[in-house]
Amino acid sequence: GVYAASPSKTYTITFDTAAMKARYTPYYPEALKQLNAAGLHITVGGVEPVDINQCGPAYHIQVTERYRPLG
Repeated sequence: GVYAASPSKTYTITFDTAAMKARYTPYYPEALKQLNAAGLHITVGGVEPVDINQCGPAYHIQVTERYRPLG
């Protein structure tokens, strides 16, 4: 999870797969408007591989799925 964010940095949300980007991107615009209005700089980016065993690139918020139940 995200535990802290600096208002002096720009963060990019990236996704493990194109399918995840297509699935989750529609949920971000309203939340990002509110976060940006509060002084945080967050944008939606593209697709990049995610290794859950190590940290991703600096200032990236990586979205992946470890378990997705059926139904």
